[in-house]
Amino acid sequence: MVRDLCLGLLGFSGNYGIQDYDKLKEALSFALRHYSLIDISTDYGIDYNLVEVLKNIDIDNAKSHFIYKVGCNYTEAYDVNLLISQTREDLQFFGVNNIDSIMFHRPSPSKLHSDMKFFRLIRSRFPEIPFGMCTNSKPLYCLYKKQMDIELVQIALNPFDYADNISFLDVLDRDKVSVQARSILSSGLLSGKYDRKSIFIDNMRSRYHEKDASYKYNKRIDTASRVIKYIEDEYNMSPGDIPVFLYSVFEKIPNVKNVIRGGSSLAQISNNLARIPIDSAGVNHFISMMESDWGCEYV
Repeated sequence: MVRDLCLGLLGFSGNYGIQDYDKLKEALSFALRHYSLIDISTDYGIDYNLVEVLKNIDIDNAKSHFIYKVGCNYTEAYDVNLLISQTREDLQFFGVNNIDSIMFHRPSPSKLHSDMKFFRLIRSRFPEIPFGMCTNSKPLYCLYKKQMDIELVQIALNPFDYADNISFLDVLDRDKVSVQARSILSSGLLSGKYDRKSIFIDNMRSRYHEKDASYKYNKRIDTASRVIKYIEDEYNMSPGDIPVFLYSVFEKIPNVKNVIRGGSSLAQISNNLARIPIDSAGVNHFISMMESDWGCEYV
């Protein structure tokens, strides 16, 4: 089965570096014309909120549908009516028929009561839109699943984190809950661009250099070198094709409905439209390597 090409917009949020507004609009316009799915959060954007940027782009001829994530920075007992009002306004702009799913972004036990109220009211108004949540926590998923109809889970899934999530993936498969896989490159560490000498100053990755995180980061960057060498040797792959190869592999993993590709420039998201063929034997061997050889602690 061929999956829809899906693009996540976190790379354009400014968390990985300052974005130029005109170049940002150009890249998002390109994405709307070439990707089937766009993964957006109401909280993405430091200098420019990306939902608001999209509202300043002509989307009438866009081919994209939207994964719409809500509630990232909300806290316990947040104003549910305010979030519902914002959600209804955005759904009206993008078009209800263009919404692939609504996802709770950063759900938590403290927000469960408020999230339940949001779910009930939005579900009653838009019963046709699937609901999901973003989490790598099996207990948190089970807590939410008991209270509402969770149909999709967006999970950080890459060669470092796959092994730790096998039991969670099994639960989701048992529950017939679809998986949206994100963070395939682990914030770029698997892109082949970085090593132990790399210095990160952006919001997302500067924490890697903190004393408490440096050991875990060094293990991930060393493991990244092994993963990349495996791909280069096994598939005669050039370094520039590593990201597309990884996206292509994860699209073949059972129960993964969508792989959220990344990028922070027009050139990157243009390159990431490609797919690299890989047979089932290659996928199975890659999965076995993730299960046994490449696992790392999250950093």
